[in-house]
Amino acid sequence: MTRQKIHPLLKRLLLFCVIFIGINGVITAYFYRVSIHNHKLLTQDRGYHQSGDSIELLIMGHSRPFKAIDPSLLPNAVNFCSGGESNIHTYYKLKYALERSGKEIKIVLLPAGFPSFNVPDPQVNSNSFYWKQYVDYFELAQLTGEHDKYVSVWLKSHTIPWYEYGYLKLSSSTGDFDLRVDKEDFLNGSKEEKLNMANLVIERTMGTRSFYDEVSLEYLKKTIKLCQQHKCQLVFIKYPVSSSYREATQAMKKEYKLLKGELKADSIIQSYSDVHFWNYSNYWSEDDSFFADPQHVNIQGQKTFTNLVKRRLKEL
Repeated sequence: MTRQKIHPLLKRLLLFCVIFIGINGVITAYFYRVSIHNHKLLTQDRGYHQSGDSIELLIMGHSRPFKAIDPSLLPNAVNFCSGGESNIHTYYKLKYALERSGKEIKIVLLPAGFPSFNVPDPQVNSNSFYWKQYVDYFELAQLTGEHDKYVSVWLKSHTIPWYEYGYLKLSSSTGDFDLRVDKEDFLNGSKEEKLNMANLVIERTMGTRSFYDEVSLEYLKKTIKLCQQHKCQLVFIKYPVSSSYREATQAMKKEYKLLKGELKADSIIQSYSDVHFWNYSNYWSEDDSFFADPQHVNIQGQKTFTNLVKRRLKEL
């Protein structure tokens, strides 16, 4: 190929790159400033950053702590949870909070028990547009051995962060849990209906995650060591769930052999003398009036449980 033929090809390639970068920049700016500006994850982050320089209690984890504890009833408390959050995501967000956010944090509340400790599939609705600011995808790739998956997510999240827009739009159209209503009329359902709801929740949870494997348990240890390094008190809580959810999970744990994994996670937590472990999974053993769905409390349950936690925190 002659020099005269190469030159036009390079010009076309350069022109394509310039156009792509320009269009992608416009789409990305619109994505962050308009499309997802009010996304619940970003709104929550803004709330965290607007809190004071000193935080007495930082509540972290998935949807159970988010819905079980009302930070407004606790002194200087901040809720920094997100739905479906794995303990790996929590570790990286906590690492940011302790090392880069410029805030002094005294006590950290984290969830324990199923389904807290898991490795989610990074390529299934990963919300990487948000998590890229926290997660070290290269460290995660090295620990899991899933280099292609995590490097792919890192690359897409930093070049075309809007690639999950279709899923985000669908997710926002389905709405979110509201503590003021009884989701799917859970409270008024029969025992069989409640059990069916619980099984459906568990099936969705199990779909794209690996539970209690060595990676998730390694991140549990990393989280404990992180809090020890920064001299903040750490409390793990098994949050209350309905009787139907407990019944469904007991059957599931036998089928998928997850009971051994949960016991191993519990033993890791309890092996640290400076880590607190509160188990309230059976707190309302037969009273479903405190629940809005199989695994989340309603507004009455939230107020009652928050006051319980408030009393326990005074003992620390």
